[in-house]
Amino acid sequence: MASFVIEDVRIFDGQHAIENGSVLVEDGSIKTVSTSPIPFTGPTFSKPGQTLLPGFIDTHIHADSGNPPRFPNPSALASPPSATCTTSTPESGRDYVKQRVAEGVDYITLMHESGASYGQNFDKPSLELRRVVIEEVHEHGLSSLAHSTCLADTLEILSCGVEGLAHTLVDQPPTQELIDAYKKNGALCNPTLACQGSCTTEGKAMQERLAHDPRVQHLLGEQVPTQQAQQ
Repeated sequence: MASFVIEDVRIFDGQHAIENGSVLVEDGSIKTVSTSPIPFTGPTFSKPGQTLLPGFIDTHIHADSGNPPRFPNPSALASPPSATCTTSTPESGRDYVKQRVAEGVDYITLMHESGASYGQNFDKPSLELRRVVIEEVHEHGLSSLAHSTCLADTLEILSCGVEGLAHTLVDQPPTQELIDAYKKNGALCNPTLACQGSCTTEGKAMQERLAHDPRVQHLLGEQVPTQQAQQ
């Protein structure tokens, strides 16, 4: 297993931040998080200006008691705070991006989901349309993210130039081709293990525990009945 040090980096543990610290990994496990340099004779990586989240496995969760997700509009674009827009032509895609940029969004998320991971079959926009939308996003100096949960979909959307994935895939283990595609784009991948685990029911208990964590109650709305959540 790998052993290395990452230093000169901002560290956030989910509650507290170290503005300039170091993290030691030994045999694949985090051993030390420090506010000062860590003596180490192996590989050392200096990452000033970047933020490290050691051991952080869930950048966001779907706190829905582990119910499998449903995608009524898989051909949609989404952008924060909460909006979707189905696009079918390059013109409508560009217009949507311009509209959302005018409203002050920071990034655009594309739903590129075939449904393969859920035993379903969704229509997807063409890769040409995806590339046009992503180019428009980049022209405005913003970033593009995507939702894809199987290997084939993820490879497709990375080939279009997207900078990040909101989830990792769940249908099979990562391949070298996938790793190379991420590296080519310099793309990020949000770790969302509880959410992805729920696709196979493994994450249900973790989702429920996180949904009732007292530290996040002020961020959650009223509980939605299970039947309504599944509609």
